Amino acid sequence: MNIKEKITHRIELLKKAYEDDKIKAIEYEACRRSPIHFFNNYLYTSKNETLFKSDAPQDIPFVLFPYQEEFITELWESIQEWAKPLEERKKWVLTNIFIEKSRQMWATRMTMWLFVYWFVFHNHKYTIISRTQEEVDNPWDMDSCFEKLRYMLSLLPNRMLPKSYSKTPWKNSSNRHMTISNLETWASITWKTANPDAARWGTRNAIFMDEMASMQYASQINKSAWSNTPCRIFNSTPKWEWNEFYRMKKLAEKWEVKYLRYHWSEHPLYNQEWYEWKIKWMTKEQIAQELEIDYNVALVWRVYPEFKKEPDKNIIYEPIKPLYIWIDNSRWWADPHAIIVMQTDLKTHNWDIIDCIEINCSVTDIALILSRNPKITLTDAQLDFYQRYIQYNWERATFISDPYDTHSALNDTTIFQEYYKVGIHLNTPKIINKEAQILKTRANLYRIRCWEHTMPFISAISNARYPEVKENTNRTTENTKPTHDWTSHYRTALEYLTWFILQNEEIKQQTMRRKKIDNRPTRNHLTWQLQYN
Repeated sequence: MNIKEKITHRIELLKKAYEDDKIKAIEYEACRRSPIHFFNNYLYTSKNETLFKSDAPQDIPFVLFPYQEEFITELWESIQEWAKPLEERKKWVLTNIFIEKSRQMWATRMTMWLFVYWFVFHNHKYTIISRTQEEVDNPWDMDSCFEKLRYMLSLLPNRMLPKSYSKTPWKNSSNRHMTISNLETWASITWKTANPDAARWGTRNAIFMDEMASMQYASQINKSAWSNTPCRIFNSTPKWEWNEFYRMKKLAEKWEVKYLRYHWSEHPLYNQEWYEWKIKWMTKEQIAQELEIDYNVALVWRVYPEFKKEPDKNIIYEPIKPLYIWIDNSRWWADPHAIIVMQTDLKTHNWDIIDCIEINCSVTDIALILSRNPKITLTDAQLDFYQRYIQYNWERATFISDPYDTHSALNDTTIFQEYYKVGIHLNTPKIINKEAQILKTRANLYRIRCWEHTMPFISAISNARYPEVKENTNRTTENTKPTHDWTSHYRTALEYLTWFILQNEEIKQQTMRRKKIDNRPTRNHLTWQLQYN
């Protein structure tokens, strides 16, 4: 059936339902019982210029491909089980869903449309989390999620929509910025940006984390979502190893999470000719991530390509070991404060990263938290960190900070003075150039072990990178300064912490050498010993 035949079929179906109340009721019940019937007969999509000819209509009837029917069925099964009474649920059905896919496989759209189906016919509540507000709801921009959803709802028959819903955005409270709701049943679809508290409020039938591998606060969002929904949906193209998305992949491989994988070759409209055209201007890294679902691509521009660590559950906090707490301060809240808690083992010379967190607040509040005197309201992630932190003997800990920031002015005081007020003395390593710092850190990566609470740290160090030098650039010097992004705070903390510890070790070694020299027997003493013997 071609596009014209599909459009004709839908027009006839709408006409029959409009003229006959029985057909209208049958169609409504058929849609309520089967999302696939709803998709194949009532959904439309805007024309993709690369896939359809210029004479094709702007609104294309949406008909599911085989892999899309499987996708809808898998999500339907997981969400439907939790909509049933407790005694009717199947214990073997996995409710959390992991989706890894090539780019342009329509996983985001199909999930949104399935949420619309549950919203319209079953009065459910859903939250969708994306990285930025522009991706979430940018008015009259069809690349934003909400405009795609509004477009789809605008083409549905009015009889299927809630009576309180308005197709005109922001005309009333049922269709407003980043939220669509049914004012009669309080069903809703809400979008949120990927901030640490995105999944903290309210109970939802499902929470969808879109492009999770690129979310800065994915770990905190996932923890909050766990207590607020029975169904978490993790969706993304791969973005290197050891981030929260990759951790969910490992759980999916153990059958603790439902595992869905969709390669571009499963799409009927994507063939080898399309693939060759697509990769023409792409780098090897982009091809691996965007199309081939490859996590192990060799990243030329990684700062620490040697860093391949897995969380070690056997690491524990031991009060007898030296304790170091590094703080990467943000002077004017432009960036979050990064904190790393580390212990050193004097026997094995290992460096055990036992805790880490990033917090957005003032320097004064950070100092109070680290002195175990929090006077601010803590988020769930901050509270979890604080409950672990109170066991650390901070009075004997060595606190380390960036030498550039320590004496920075904060109105009438300095960062150093704010910590000194609560009894914390900030130590600073000597200043050396960035390239030397990175080389020193690389040489000591083998000593690092990471605890299970340090996934954000592992992800940041694994993904830190230099700016990519393009082939047509006139630049002749090598990039020695890494890109400033979400990985920078933990990376900087590790580099200064490494340099500080190495300085201390060098001082201790020099002291030991002096002691050996001072304790060597003199010539007269040796002569006396020989005569005595």
